[in-house]
Amino acid sequence: MDPFFYLREALSGATSWLTGNPPTNQSKQQQIKVPGLEYRYSNEADPATYEPTYGLAEGIPLRIHKDASKEIEGTLRAQKDWHENVSPLNNYQGGLGDRFSLMSVAVPECLPERLEVISYANEFAFLYDGKCLTPLIPDQWPTESQM
Repeated sequence: MDPFFYLREALSGATSWLTGNPPTNQSKQQQIKVPGLEYRYSNEADPATYEPTYGLAEGIPLRIHKDASKEIEGTLRAQKDWHENVSPLNNYQGGLGDRFSLMSVAVPECLPERLEVISYANEFAFLYDGKCLTPLIPDQWPTESQM
């Protein structure tokens, strides 16, 4: 069997938006099934609960880790450690989302005992990078004299 079969299948739908023909919600999307793959730690998200991806991940269902609370624990612990040991965090949400959080959907089949650790490391990496601490509102950007 062609080792790139599944990658080619996934990318064939992902490029449709480049041609100016994004898939419509009415079109049936063919889901890619990987033989022998058993999902143990995640559930498929209802497509009606998130915005369309315009062909970027066509055929690849969004999966969410079953124990997303571990991500929340790791992320909040990283923010707390940063706040106590480096600098205060004001109105910073980081990788936590209202409906979906970054690591729960990026690594849905992560072993449950590792989800907190990778969430902590990921959050720390974003904090260390510093780009996520830049205010989104231009009026709040520091002036040259404040730098």
